[in-house]
Amino acid sequence: TIMGDADNLQGTCCVVAAALTFALVALVVQSDSMPTVEATEARFMVCWAMSAFFMIRYRKERSLRWFGPPNLRPLLLLRGLLTFSFVALWWSALRQAPLGDCIAIIYCSPLLTVLLARWFLGEPVMRVFPLQMVLCLSGLLLIVNPPGLERLFDSTAQSESANSKKSDYTLVFAALVVAAWMPIVTRQTRDSSWIEVEHVTSVLAVFVLNPSRWLLHSAHWEQVKMPAINLSELALIMVAAVGSFAGVALQTKGYQLAETGKATMFNYIEIPFAYLLQHLGTSAPISMSGLIGAALILSACILGLIAQLTGSDSKQQLTAPLLATESEDP
Repeated sequence: TIMGDADNLQGTCCVVAAALTFALVALVVQSDSMPTVEATEARFMVCWAMSAFFMIRYRKERSLRWFGPPNLRPLLLLRGLLTFSFVALWWSALRQAPLGDCIAIIYCSPLLTVLLARWFLGEPVMRVFPLQMVLCLSGLLLIVNPPGLERLFDSTAQSESANSKKSDYTLVFAALVVAAWMPIVTRQTRDSSWIEVEHVTSVLAVFVLNPSRWLLHSAHWEQVKMPAINLSELALIMVAAVGSFAGVALQTKGYQLAETGKATMFNYIEIPFAYLLQHLGTSAPISMSGLIGAALILSACILGLIAQLTGSDSKQQLTAPLLATESEDP
C-alpha cells in the first residue's frame, strides 16, 4: 500500500541517518583531545540526565522503578558494567587506530555473539556462518596488516612503517569482545523498560565506575585533584553524547516503521562512510589492505542478512552493533 511504502521509506531514512550519525560521533570522539576518563564521565552524565528526565516523565504511567525490577537488578548491573566497559574501551581505541578500521573491526562482534549464544543459550547457527567467519577473519587480518602480510601489498611498506607510528588495535579487539556479550545480557533484561536499563547504566557509570577509574589513573592518592576542563573539548563530547542518544532513537524509530530485514541492510553504510570520514576528517591514510579487509567484513555482514531474508535462517538474527552497542535497548 501507499501508506506502507511511505513508512518503509521513512524508516529506511531513519536507519541510514542513524548509521551516519554513529560514524560522525566516532569522528568527534577521535578528534576531541579531552582525556577519555573525563570524556566518558561527560558522556554518561548527559545520558543520566536524559534517562532521569524520561524516568520522571513516565514513571507512574509505566510503573517504572528507579533501579529496575528487583529480580533483574543483578543483570542490570552487569549490563551497565558491560556498557561502561565498551564505551571506555571504544573511545580509547578510536584515538589509537584509524576510524574506518575501528568501525570495520567492531562489525565483527555479532559473529562472536552467535558463538556465545550457541554455547550458553543453545541458539542455532546459520548455515552460512562458517563462510562468514572465514570472511571476517580474513578481513581482520588484512586490516591489522602484520609485517609479513604488509609486504604483499607494498614492497616499500617495511621501510616506511619503521619510520611511522604503527596503529594499535588492542583496545578495538577488547571492545569487540565486550560488545559481543552485550546483546546476550541485554536480552535477559527484556522484562525491564529501556528507561530503567539506561538509568541504571548511567548511574553506575557516573557515580561508581568512572570515578573508580579516575582514581586508579592517579599514581598516588595525595596527587588526586580535579582535572582542568576545557569548554570547547567538553562541548564536543556533549555533542557526541547527544548524537549517540539521537542515533539510537533514529534507529529504533526506523525499525518500527520499516521492514526490519530490509532496513538492517542500510546499517552497513556506516563502514564505507567511516572510511570517507577518515579520508576527509583525519590525517590517517587509508591502506589498500584495510579497504580489502573492510570489504570482506562487509560481505560477511551482508551474507548473513541475505540468509535471513531468504527465510532459511530466519530464526537466527545477526544484526550489526554499530555504536548503538553503547546504549542497546532490550
